[in-house]
Amino acid sequence: MLQEQRQAQTAWLAKYRDRYPADPDALDEDGEPLDLLAPPEIVAELEAETDRIREHYTAAYRAHRFQTALIPERGP
Repeated sequence: MLQEQRQAQTAWLAKYRDRYPADPDALDEDGEPLDLLAPPEIVAELEAETDRIREHYTAAYRAHRFQTALIPERGP
């Protein structure tokens, strides 16, 4: 999940890097931006994508937990 969210953030940064300045408080160790000073509607695009990824994995986890709860325990 985290890898997919990082990929979404990387794609978002690549898409908007030339239009909005980097957030000087959000740079990695190489000085590359981790965030941009973009308007709320642009930031909302990234948030929507990371939310979608999180919801996908949460639903899969809950479905797995539900399925395993339905499997009766076997005795020795």
